[in-house]
Amino acid sequence: MSAQERDKLLLSDTLVPDLFITQYMSSLSGAAIQLYLLLLMDQSNSSSLTIESISRKIGWTKEEVKEQVFHLTSAGLMERDGEKISLSDIKAKEVDRYIEWKDNAGLITPPQHVDPSMESLSRSIDDTFFMGHMNYSWHRFIDESASIFKLKPDVIYALFGALSERNKLLVKSTKPAEELREKWCQRGVHTSEELEKIQAEDKNIKECTDAMGKKLRKKLDGVAIEYIEKWMLVYKMEPQVPPFLYTYLRKEKRKEQVTFPQ
Repeated sequence: MSAQERDKLLLSDTLVPDLFITQYMSSLSGAAIQLYLLLLMDQSNSSSLTIESISRKIGWTKEEVKEQVFHLTSAGLMERDGEKISLSDIKAKEVDRYIEWKDNAGLITPPQHVDPSMESLSRSIDDTFFMGHMNYSWHRFIDESASIFKLKPDVIYALFGALSERNKLLVKSTKPAEELREKWCQRGVHTSEELEKIQAEDKNIKECTDAMGKKLRKKLDGVAIEYIEKWMLVYKMEPQVPPFLYTYLRKEKRKEQVTFPQ
């Protein structure tokens, strides 16, 4: 390495988008992250990137490079045009999505900039769950939750608390948050009182799931949990009833195997 190259390396900096850290990084392997950072550092040569040139530059086999390029492309961090490879402008993509959302919603500015309660809520969520570095895709999520889904501020805050407990905030998209929000809305949640009601129901579901898991000596899958949710939410069973019925069928009716439909 020449003195000029050494000085250039020592004095240079690589800017990593916050979007990558908050929305992409947690879902990538260490090798994929390493490759992305190496390519980010060498963006001046990004116009001539190919599997072969990357392999030659970083000392990986072509197969190793192909595998990580596949993961990065699938995540939306890279783009391929034949043999040519380039890094995606994830900030520009996010801006385009935000503009598209505003156009579709018919809004000139995000609601949190108009409604003081939303502005205060966004700041509180940012400080509590994102250490002051909340990406504006989450601001958009808050806007939609209030203006479209009609969730009250305390319910939106509780939603972020539930997502944090499930480690669903540092992911590459807001999809898990949207799915939980949709589930709450389907169960009629808009106010804190309605939220308390489904939290009590969820507590019963968990209690019954744990009890049935012990009876069956295994971790219950999605189908079994769907049955339990139906028993609790539709038939309004107490959580101790299904385990009691299981024991009754096994001992009193002498059934060797007891299925959930039974």
